[in-house]
Amino acid sequence: MLRSWSSTGPIVWPEYCTDNTCGIKHLVLTWNVSSARYTHGEVTMRAFTEKETEYLRGQRLGRLATVGPDGSPHVIPVGFRLDAEARVIEVGGHRLSGSKKWRDLKGNPRIALVVDDLASVDPWTPRGIEVRGRAELHSEGGAVKFGPQWDAAWIRIVPQRIVSWGIEGPAFSATGRRARSVPQV
Repeated sequence: MLRSWSSTGPIVWPEYCTDNTCGIKHLVLTWNVSSARYTHGEVTMRAFTEKETEYLRGQRLGRLATVGPDGSPHVIPVGFRLDAEARVIEVGGHRLSGSKKWRDLKGNPRIALVVDDLASVDPWTPRGIEVRGRAELHSEGGAVKFGPQWDAAWIRIVPQRIVSWGIEGPAFSATGRRARSVPQV
């Protein structure tokens, strides 16, 4: 089903995402005036909005949550970065492959990361992003991605649910909180 149509603008499919925030490829049809016909192609949508991307790129520390084999939560501060296409979050670390978080993720790939701060304390102005998703464990390439002092192992977080507050608007306003599921391909 077509989401939008214009004689001069794009037609984007599928209906549930046209704002470049879901992280999957979409068919885009564009009217070519000189040939008087539509051309088509694919564009990869981003998981994060422009404001969320700007916020995440300006942060260095987040709190990563995993679940242990007995169901106990484990939360630990980690350094992270957003990939170049703003689709996934990458986490590296020192001795990462020997850590509890690595062992937890080998047994259960469900993961969450919270990145937040206070833009001001007077008035109280919290802002942040929670990313829930699936972890992909990589045993090689961490030193190349993060630097030679880092472990070769690294984690890719594939977002499935994103909740942000205070990023798109004031934290305690209707426009300041945004929650959405990210379609998976």
